[in-house]
Amino acid sequence: MKDTSFILLGAGKGERLGFPKIKLKIFNLPIYSYHIKKLEKINFIGEVILTVPEFLFENIKKEIKNTEFNLPLKIVKGGKTRAESVEIAVKKANFEYLLIHDLARPFPSIELIKKIRKKLKTKDLVVPYVNPSDTAIYEDKLIKRESLKLIHTPQGTKKSLILKAFKKTKKRDFPDESTLLKETLSISPFYLKDNFFNFKITFKEDVKILKEIENLFCFKTGLGFDIHRLEYKKGNLILGGIKIKEGIRAIGHSDGDVVIHSLIDAILGAMGKGDIGEYFPDTDKRWKGTKSEFFLKEILKIFKAEGYEFLNIDITVFLEEPKLKDKKRKIKKNLAKILGVKESKINIKAKTFEGLFEKTVACYSLVFVRKI
Repeated sequence: MKDTSFILLGAGKGERLGFPKIKLKIFNLPIYSYHIKKLEKINFIGEVILTVPEFLFENIKKEIKNTEFNLPLKIVKGGKTRAESVEIAVKKANFEYLLIHDLARPFPSIELIKKIRKKLKTKDLVVPYVNPSDTAIYEDKLIKRESLKLIHTPQGTKKSLILKAFKKTKKRDFPDESTLLKETLSISPFYLKDNFFNFKITFKEDVKILKEIENLFCFKTGLGFDIHRLEYKKGNLILGGIKIKEGIRAIGHSDGDVVIHSLIDAILGAMGKGDIGEYFPDTDKRWKGTKSEFFLKEILKIFKAEGYEFLNIDITVFLEEPKLKDKKRKIKKNLAKILGVKESKINIKAKTFEGLFEKTVACYSLVFVRKI
């Protein structure tokens, strides 16, 4: 049952960051969109209330207008302080249960959000925290790390309590909800252990950390395909840089190695850098009869310079005759050596055309890569 309002506080000017935090992007998504997409997976969230800086209100409204969300979304102008923004948002909430979260913490786990909401059945205030893992010193004195709590969000509470607290005090400058409710209503938090991944983006250095995290999850795929006619005459059929059989060859400008050609296209596709013909056109006499391994090594220079690594390579060769059998292992070993990866990251499959194309060789290559 949907019974909880999720408040995203994004009205800050981001003075320490150098720009408003609401302009941050996560995996090319506006940070608020990234949050909302995650919240759509939680069945008890009934609405999201987003506070934004007044001077960006119209811009954000226009931006959101072209985005589809599966949750009701309210956009409100924030106040001068965090507490003022909380009060404005809470008054717009439709539900008694509240989860109030700093927009600049992009990675609260769904598990944490569910735990907080569950505890609200018996507690008035639920606050996530972590203990510092580093040595802690205050005014040259060592402090027990276990006694320190670094407070996180989202913090769970109830609409009636927040409104009662604000009604009781004229102060509108509280660092968080736990401070507000403790100072005004003497409500002590129930503390829930969190993890450091739910960190807050506050300084310019934090954006660098965010980029590092994005890179860890920056996965891309590329698909390549190549096909050649076969002719039975003097020459060798080459696949993956390995001689498969004499007296048969693929008709092509270079050595007709469909495995490496399709692999190159897959790599270029993952990087978004065109196709093999743009780098080694068959109209250029320089490449006539060139071993395809040369092309692959040249493309690998670009691949490494861009900071990519291979996670998985899946190759499917289509050929009626000859059968590849034990040649598959040799192809895998050779490609692993060229690419500088373990053989376990490469898979080679052999298929036939079921008699449809007897004088043809073709190959599909699929690569899964990550930017490091």
